[in-house]
Amino acid sequence: MGNLNDPGKYKDKYEKARDRLQRQDINEEDRKAISAFVDDRKANNDLAYSSLEQYTTVLLRAANLAEKPLTDFQEKDPKEGKYQSDYSTFIQGVSEGTLPQAKDGGYSDEYCRSFRQVLKPFFRFIGREWSEDISIGQPTRGKITESDCFTSDETAKMFQVADSRDSAIIALWLATGQRASAMASLKLKDVSFTENRGRFRLNPEAVGLKGAEGLRPMLWASPYVKEWVNNHHPKREEKEAPLFCCKRSGHNYSVGDPLSYEAIRRIIERVCEKADIDSDKAQTHRFRHTAIRRMIRDGLTEQQICFIVGWHEDSSQLSRYGSLSDETHSSDIEEEYGLREEEEEGIGPSFDNCPKCDTPLSELTKPAYCPSCGLPLKHSAEETEKQIEEDITESAIQADTEEGKDTIRELKQFLDENPSLKNELIGE
Repeated sequence: MGNLNDPGKYKDKYEKARDRLQRQDINEEDRKAISAFVDDRKANNDLAYSSLEQYTTVLLRAANLAEKPLTDFQEKDPKEGKYQSDYSTFIQGVSEGTLPQAKDGGYSDEYCRSFRQVLKPFFRFIGREWSEDISIGQPTRGKITESDCFTSDETAKMFQVADSRDSAIIALWLATGQRASAMASLKLKDVSFTENRGRFRLNPEAVGLKGAEGLRPMLWASPYVKEWVNNHHPKREEKEAPLFCCKRSGHNYSVGDPLSYEAIRRIIERVCEKADIDSDKAQTHRFRHTAIRRMIRDGLTEQQICFIVGWHEDSSQLSRYGSLSDETHSSDIEEEYGLREEEEEGIGPSFDNCPKCDTPLSELTKPAYCPSCGLPLKHSAEETEKQIEEDITESAIQADTEEGKDTIRELKQFLDENPSLKNELIGE
């Protein structure tokens, strides 16, 4: 059975790392310093359990690899014939594999960066002024491209074979790009629906969300989630129940129990297998990549994307996805001159019919809204609809007469009754 507030078992992994720190044969002063450093970070709420586990593991690994205690590391002193600091010697030894405990050939740049990222605040904590000179460097992880995403054809196949619960999981993931831990920790009370909108609020008690919080739009995923909640969820009357739960009982789980991260991973593997999608693509992070690439293509700002997926505004994560502006402009020009291949695959969902009312959409040109029911189909549509409502509300407040207020109310009603006009408002 999964833990609703910690589906990724981050707290358990952290506690196991602390146990390894106490059991392994390292210098006693290093053990005390590492424990004090991690305790300080935990007490000040600086890091999530996932990061605390990483810091503990990396520092323990460093203590095992180093030829002298970490607490004895000294800066360079040319006057004494010491031309390289102990820290620099250590990092070089890790990179080249020259340390006695290192593997032959050394370790990758990203592996070395993980040491720099953790050792800098550790040495600062134990009072080493020279730690300020440590340069962490930029991540060397590769760019996220279309090859790391699901195609429109693949997402269509998944919806064809998935049941109500699994369709809701897939839709919410593809529409919002949430972390797996965020998806698995949602409760029924965290979601709400109006006629054409669904919203969800991240579980504030969940572990591993790295500070992400606030209300977020479901966008086109709302019909899928609403169908699961209203018609198929086994505990739909219990607001504290997990949004995504077990549908039947088994050896160590019961109907209504929360899904663990591993359970969600197995669901994805099963759906991909049924949809005849390459097993190598059955990865949870591929849903997140697909969602974020679509957000970029739909024209959301960096600030909006960071908020939706749960990154801090100064996060460097988005840089991995690059800019689609040049690619999009080129594609638009090719399409304008009839040079675009019709069978060229898009990223993520492409709807032949509206997910809510089943209105045919294939003959329309990339609609932002369903012309019949007004369901937002693009990320940019959600932002535009919010702006329309804000403008109407502001106009109503500023209206001097009852006649003026009646006119504003009639305008809002007219737009609600004529969803197709919303496409014209955003130039679709």
